[in-house]
Amino acid sequence: MIKAELKKVLGILDDSVKYEVPNYQRNFEWKKEQAEEFWEDISSGSVFLGNLVLDIQKEKENKILIVDGQQRITTIFIFLAACRYQAKKIHSHNQASVIQDKLSFVDATTGNAGSSKLIPSPSIADAFYETITNGDWEGKKFMMRGRKRQINKIKPIYEYFTECISKFGKDDLANILKKLYDSTFVKIEIEEPQEAFEIFERTNARGMELNAADLLKNYLFARNASAKLEEDWDAIVESSLGSILRMIKYYYVSNFGLIQKKLLFRALKKYGEEIGADFLIRDLKLFSYYYAVVASCSREVIIEWANESKNDYFRKEYNADSLNRALGALQLFGVTQAYPLIVKMMSVLSSFKAPDKNKMSEQFLSFLIALEKFHFINYAVAQRPGNQVEKYYADKCKGEINRKNYSVFIKEMTKELREEKVAGKAEFLEKFSELSYANTNDFYLIYYIFDRLNNFRKKGGQYISIYNPDKKLLRRNYDIEHLVAKNLDNYNFSAEAIGENIDNIGNLLVISRHTNGSVQNGSVAEKLEVFKDKEVQNLKEVQLLVKEWDSKKWEKADDAITNISERATALANRAYKEIWKI
Repeated sequence: MIKAELKKVLGILDDSVKYEVPNYQRNFEWKKEQAEEFWEDISSGSVFLGNLVLDIQKEKENKILIVDGQQRITTIFIFLAACRYQAKKIHSHNQASVIQDKLSFVDATTGNAGSSKLIPSPSIADAFYETITNGDWEGKKFMMRGRKRQINKIKPIYEYFTECISKFGKDDLANILKKLYDSTFVKIEIEEPQEAFEIFERTNARGMELNAADLLKNYLFARNASAKLEEDWDAIVESSLGSILRMIKYYYVSNFGLIQKKLLFRALKKYGEEIGADFLIRDLKLFSYYYAVVASCSREVIIEWANESKNDYFRKEYNADSLNRALGALQLFGVTQAYPLIVKMMSVLSSFKAPDKNKMSEQFLSFLIALEKFHFINYAVAQRPGNQVEKYYADKCKGEINRKNYSVFIKEMTKELREEKVAGKAEFLEKFSELSYANTNDFYLIYYIFDRLNNFRKKGGQYISIYNPDKKLLRRNYDIEHLVAKNLDNYNFSAEAIGENIDNIGNLLVISRHTNGSVQNGSVAEKLEVFKDKEVQNLKEVQLLVKEWDSKKWEKADDAITNISERATALANRAYKEIWKI
């Protein structure tokens, strides 16, 4: 039975029951921007706060489950804690005491504040009890060791509210509390778990929209999919690397092909009804395991997977490095559309037995490198829209990929990419020749390009790692050097004369940080002399630069512009014909 009534916030806070956020709910996710909207609403007067869906099946235990509305209820408690602090600050201790009565029960023996009236999401519970509903908390510092994540969810909202009311006196505080207490919810009470699921799925009154991941979690918990469901779900979320919704979508794509986000939950729910919720959670957990290997871009994670799947080929560090470089390149290009297919292929690869596993692993690596080259040409350089290839990969996932056709599938798809999908030479050359140090999006791409140029056909220990995807890295072993220096004090022409050409890829070279510090703003001729002594033995591109461009004239602006343009075209030609040839 479902019962609905309009109820004031005051009535909800004064009820002699505990409100509990059940496990199937999402974490507390409201941030400062939602708190700002909440403050604007309350400041304007008593407002309607949306639906509050409550499961009353545990009411006999003086406990009610919050099916929908935890974000708003939790935020109300945080706001009241801010009001309690302000009341204490202005020495309005009676107000502070009354506010505390809304936050916690009164201990019958001592008369002091007892247990919290809200059992919040586990994602904030420890910090919440220590601060928000704790009447003894002084209200300023969050001093909890090992609870940084929890604090980071509560603290910005609490501090925002305390700032909003920091100049309030007793009357101002009474006025804002009255507006809050007189605000209303539509309180919807249900008695059956299935009703809770249906209401949770359909209700979106205010706040953060429920997505397919939230709804799927609710579906699985409502079905009691397994005894260790919470542990399994936490493992899935952790393996998603912060992209749970995307990962769940890719799970569906990997099995059934392309789908719109708005249809995703219904499709997964239907699939769950067909195969059973227990199987769905196990299958999703397995997919998430492979997804983490693909998306983590970590050699250690790849080797760990290789050990667990008894894959001798990728146990070797140089093969793990090669796979990691290919996956890291796809991440650099912003390519995730290929993940469902890669995960599917990795899963099949793990099912092979030796010695076929080694042979298929080598082919799988070659395939990943082909994908890297394809996306470098088409998307990193030619800047084609990513949605053009999304359906292509999804359709490939719909087809059967197994041990029998694995090798044939790789060969046929690689041929397809090479002959039918890859951008033409003219399109590539035009876009490549426009790459610029001045473009933020090209900065890391330039490191990547020179990494691949310098290491063409090198293997294992020969490889000199130039590109490091860590954007937090302040000091790199290799720097991007401008041949014609950006500081033109030692040149015969002005910055205006050479213009944007100064940052063009034809004027760039990646060299060791130590050498970069020694050449400073010297002329091109002076730099080439330094390169002959210090860099020629290690970096192939420096060898080619010294060999092919040493005799060129760089003293005049027109000569420099011509050389930069010609070198950019030469790099583009070699890139298309050799380095990134599929």
